[in-house]
Amino acid sequence: MGKISEQIRAFLAIDIDEHLFDKIREIQDSLIQIKDDLRLVPLENIHITLEFLGNLPPSMVDEISRIMQAISLEPFNLEFKGVGIFNPKFIRVVWIGTGDGSKNAISLAEDLKKRLKTLGVRITKKRFTPHATIARVKSKRNTRELARSIQELSEIKIGTMMVTSFKLKKSELRPRGPIYTDLKIRQLEPLQ
Repeated sequence: MGKISEQIRAFLAIDIDEHLFDKIREIQDSLIQIKDDLRLVPLENIHITLEFLGNLPPSMVDEISRIMQAISLEPFNLEFKGVGIFNPKFIRVVWIGTGDGSKNAISLAEDLKKRLKTLGVRITKKRFTPHATIARVKSKRNTRELARSIQELSEIKIGTMMVTSFKLKKSELRPRGPIYTDLKIRQLEPLQ
């Protein structure tokens, strides 16, 4: 087998709490009525990507785990609110944003990026904006109407969760959508 098959497609993420699922499902249902060719992200797959790591050799998992353990951060509340898109002219994903607690998520992502650089991991240069993808857009049909509906949902309150961990996850791409597996979990504890 070639080298690519030995690689793990990985990312660091915060999973979304189940108590937010009902509200997110309501939003997804309202969007699919406007544009029926959306691919909704299954609720159990919704997360905030802290850093996409791409294809890594399995030997890097333990090194990344050590970096995760070195992070010093207490559990924090993170508010979810607002539905958004990045580019109204070319909508590819629909996401939910964050409010109170965003600074902690940004701090976590930036700290991880800084530490990952020391491993030689290629990291994204874009400034981190906490968000969780809830749907992917499969065509340009009805995008103007979709953008208008998203604008109406731009301030919607979704709920707050306590962030108590973040994870190193493996992503296996399949025709029906990706399958995510937790490789390492870093529990956050109150600082002494």
